[in-house]
Amino acid sequence: QEGLEAKVLKVNGEIGFQERLCELGISPGARLNLKACLPFDGPLVMRVESTTLALRKEEAELIEVNL
Repeated sequence: QEGLEAKVLKVNGEIGFQERLCELGISPGARLNLKACLPFDGPLVMRVESTTLALRKEEAELIEVNL
């Protein structure tokens, strides 16, 4: 849901994926703000601190959050 804010609890997936997200600021304790959910199973656009990024739905599902 757009506008949703959540705290990252854990990033699952392969180590390379976890490292890439960590470099973008997505790591345990980070605050995410969901900006947009694009149609037709498109990417999710989110903001973490001063970074805005888009993740495929399959990638976003690997991020465990606490609302």
